[in-house]
Amino acid sequence: MDIDKISMTVLLILMIIGFVIAFGIFLMIVNENMNKTDEKRRLEDEEQMEYLKNYKRKGGKH
Repeated sequence: MDIDKISMTVLLILMIIGFVIAFGIFLMIVNENMNKTDEKRRLEDEEQMEYLKNYKRKGGKH
């Protein structure tokens, strides 16, 4: 095998590994959102509302 075939094979393997990792992370995120309890959703909504109140109070500047 010459160096071109070896490098293309390594690149293909790395790309496949990257796609598998990305897909796994995607599935974990989707699963986390699907399994949220109503209490957790309520707490997140309250945190977002508090952030927006503080953001408006500061005039939108950080």
